Amino acid sequence: MSAKHTIQGSKVLNAVAVSGTNTYYSGATADSLGGPAANPIGTAIPYADTVSAVINFTSTPNGTLTVEVSDSSDADVRDGKDLWVTYTPLNSNGFVNGVATVTSGAIASGSNPEGVKLKPGFTRLRFKYVNSSGSGTLTIILSVKGGI
Repeated sequence: MSAKHTIQGSKVLNAVAVSGTNTYYSGATADSLGGPAANPIGTAIPYADTVSAVINFTSTPNGTLTVEVSDSSDADVRDGKDLWVTYTPLNSNGFVNGVATVTSGAIASGSNPEGVKLKPGFTRLRFKYVNSSGSGTLTIILSVKGGI
C-alpha cells in the first residue's frame, strides 16, 4: 500500500526582487548534494501525481517565465551533468510550450496571480525567470500531490 503525501504552499521563490536583465531560478542549489554551488537543481518531485503553482508578480517587470524539468539523478547533479528541458506540454494560463511572456507584471493572456497545473513524469522541476526590463518581485508557491 502506498502512502499518499501532499506538499502544499511551499514558496520556491519568495518575493524575490527582479530587475535589470537578470535570470532567476526556483529551488535549491546543488551544493546541498555536493555539486556546483551555483547550479540551481529545482525541487525534487520524483513521485508526484500532480504539481500546481501560483505565480505572483508585483509592480511592472517584463520578461519570460519558463517551466523546466529534469530526470537527472543526484549523482548527475553532484557531477554538474544535470540536464534541463522546457516543459513543452504546458499550454494554458498564458504558457505556450512551457514559456510565458510577462508584461508589466502580468502573464500575457492571464490574470495575476497565475495558476498552472502539470502532470509530471520527471524527477525535478524549476522555474526560470529572465527579466528584460522593469522591476518588481516574484513569488511562486508550489503544491505537489502524489504517492510513494
